[in-house]
Amino acid sequence: MDRPETRFAWNGDVSLAYQVCGDGPTDLVYLQGYCSNVDMNWESPYLSRFLRGLAGHAHLIVTDRRGWGCSERFTPGHVPDVDTLTDDLLAVLKAARSERASIMATYESAIVASLFAATYPERTRSLILVDPQVTYLPTEDTPWMPSLARWQQTIQAVRDTWGTLDWWDAPDGPEREWFARYARASVTPGGLAAELTSYLHTDIHAVLPTIQVPTLVLVDSDRFHEVLPETGYFVASKIPGARVVEHSSRGGSHFHWYARGEAIVAEVRRFLAEIGEEEAAFDRILATVLFTDIVDSTKCAAELGDRRWREVVLRHHATVRRLLARYRGM
Repeated sequence: MDRPETRFAWNGDVSLAYQVCGDGPTDLVYLQGYCSNVDMNWESPYLSRFLRGLAGHAHLIVTDRRGWGCSERFTPGHVPDVDTLTDDLLAVLKAARSERASIMATYESAIVASLFAATYPERTRSLILVDPQVTYLPTEDTPWMPSLARWQQTIQAVRDTWGTLDWWDAPDGPEREWFARYARASVTPGGLAAELTSYLHTDIHAVLPTIQVPTLVLVDSDRFHEVLPETGYFVASKIPGARVVEHSSRGGSHFHWYARGEAIVAEVRRFLAEIGEEEAAFDRILATVLFTDIVDSTKCAAELGDRRWREVVLRHHATVRRLLARYRGM
């Protein structure tokens, strides 16, 4: 497989880089976290093998989110909010002519992918989250997350060493040198420090129960680079019907989680095949007309008042629409 052509989608005046490769039966969008540069992805034997593995089972769309890689960069004074990044993902899908895709995201990009799945269920075939980050600071539900002081140390380390050989304590060699260039090509130190600072107050765990698409969560059993499997299990427990699979990052590349690359590709292939079989079964089932009703609606409306009753009705309609999108209803 040759290196794909880099193309650009537009959200207003902002350009968003993406590549398309593979001719599988379903669309799969890969939203990278931690580092991302669609041009340099192919210079690493580990990362390129991983991408080719995904493209062997799907029509793969790889994109750099706003502020990263070949997409429009931001400055420390202007970090986009997650709603804007969600709109960017929709713009990439439209440019790639993808009506409905499985969304795969790693690390902090899980925030964008999860919001997209919740907001656009009709455009989301399934959701695949690898080592997801959905909150940054300790909460009652996530007491294992690093403290604010620990994050401040990390942010200072970003400012001091990001994009240099000192960022990662790994053996010298071509891959370490490539990674330093890859980090610099992904995001500037100031941009990453500003984005991390912004994310410290981001928490989307309340959105997770509203996701109604098939979801696979992949976690690292060896806590590679302080990635905590507890977070993956927490995310899966909040998304209805989500499944968790653990893989080990021991052995293989010192960089990122590509030591698990082949195992992740195999799990993604199985997951996408299961969804395809499920959807094929839907095509053979006699359609059913379903009526829904809110019990004692007249009494409830009188007790709640117009405004609160309207909110109940809107929540009911939103729930029905999400389930219709998931099960291909009309």
